[in-house]
Amino acid sequence: MSNIKKGAKKTAKKKAATTMPRREDIPGLTRELPDISDWREAARVLKIRPFYTGPGSLPFSCLTATQMRMDPPRKINGAIYQSVNDFRLAEQCLQRAKLHFHQ
Repeated sequence: MSNIKKGAKKTAKKKAATTMPRREDIPGLTRELPDISDWREAARVLKIRPFYTGPGSLPFSCLTATQMRMDPPRKINGAIYQSVNDFRLAEQCLQRAKLHFHQ
């Protein structure tokens, strides 16, 4: 078997084994609270794989959630929330992200 065919098979196996991350996989997320932004879009903007695959991409473990207090409280789907989930880079990934930004 040629090296090209072997490489293609390995790539196909890798893609099949890789599962798409879920909202519940984000550290720090409070499931009961709504999100202030679309977490997939936040991941893309923060250059988190697999939502961003360009140069300087960071692993999904670099995406974390934090709670943001809303003043005044925000009405979402008929319920009033004083806090919402927001997304950011994990502390341990900030330095790596800065290095990629300046390249």
